[in-house]
Order: sequence, then structure tokens, then C-alpha cells
Amino acid sequence: MAASANQSFLVRGFEPADRTRIRAISCATAFHGVLPERTCRVDCRLLADLLTRYYTDCEPESILVAESGGRVVGYIMGAVSTRSFSRAMLRLVLFKTIPGILLGRYRINSQGLVILAVLLAGTVKGERDPDLEEEYPAHLHINIDDECRQAGLGSKLMTAWFQRLKEKQIKGAHLSTNSANEGAIRFFRRFGFQRCHRRRSTFWSFAYGRPVYVEIFARKTFSV
Repeated sequence: MAASANQSFLVRGFEPADRTRIRAISCATAFHGVLPERTCRVDCRLLADLLTRYYTDCEPESILVAESGGRVVGYIMGAVSTRSFSRAMLRLVLFKTIPGILLGRYRINSQGLVILAVLLAGTVKGERDPDLEEEYPAHLHINIDDECRQAGLGSKLMTAWFQRLKEKQIKGAHLSTNSANEGAIRFFRRFGFQRCHRRRSTFWSFAYGRPVYVEIFARKTFSV
């Protein structure tokens, strides 16, 4: 459902109280709605930790949220250095996520194990994103509640986020989507992103039940 034409939005910096809503939105929009329909729902605590924990807990200054009527309805978050993010994320997985699974803090059923196995299979096959640190060091994720899309909110979040990158002298950013998410690709292209990498994805092919490709898009923050 599209947002009302009269609906107003406030784009602002992250506050600790926003964490719960960000986690909820990330789970609601995860896998583009296709994977939970083919399997059973993944433990939302695990999903939210994997998708958002680094950003809310380690780099909250790189998050912007969109608020409407006092409620967070979307966000854009990322890291100014993807290399630093990768090192920190590995520590979180090794010392937080894996112990949490082993100690039973997360619900891992047979279908959840299938998903983890598919992700591992892609890693074993050598499926990984290219290192873009030199030209496009930052990366981002953007998510908006279904009822608040088609209102220009994505452009507002992008514009504000890239302005912050410019102020920090970060010269470029990239993001990852997949070939099945045609609406997102159209949006990113309209906002100046260009595709710089494409590879077959074991995980997304499993999720959609057909061949799907990871697509990496990048954009300069300013001309140098």
C-alpha cells in the first residue's frame, strides 16, 4: 500500500530507542518476502542480529531513520569502511552469533539449518563480493515499510546519507541486490548507481527457485 500524499516524513539521525523498530523492519523485509514462504520463518532475533547488529551497536552514526507520526518507518544504514565492517562482523559472528546458536539462544530448526547450509555452500564455492575499498569504501542498506513506499522516501534517505558521506570525505559507496529485485535496481539506477559486478548466487537461486545473480552497484559521492 502506498503512502498517503499528505503523509509527512522526518529524516533524522539514529537514536537508541530506534533499535527495536529497525530490527522489526529488517525482518519484515528480509529475503524480499520469498524465502519465508518457501521454508518456515527464521528466528527473527538471529535474523535481526545478522542484518542490523553491527550497524546499531558498532556504527550507529552511519544510520539515518525516517519517521512518520512519531514512528520509524524506514532507515538507511551502512559503514564508511567495508573492510573494517567485515573484520568487526567476523568477530560478532565468532563471539556472539555462534555461541548464541550453541547455547540455544536462537531457535534453529531443520529449515533454518537448510538456510545456513545453502549460505555455507555459496561460501565454499568462492562466492564473494569484490573488494571495492579503494573507489567505493562505504556500503549501505536501505529498507522502508511497505505502506510507506512510493512516496519519495527512499530518495530522501539516500540524499541525506550521501551528504553525510560527502562531509566525511568518503568518495564512494556500493550496495548489493539481486537480479530478481527489479524495482530496487530501477531505483538505484535512477539515483546514479551503476552496476560494477555480477555473479551467480547459490543462496538467491535457492530462495527464488530459479537462477538469480547478485548484482553490486556503486556510486561516487563526489568528483575528485
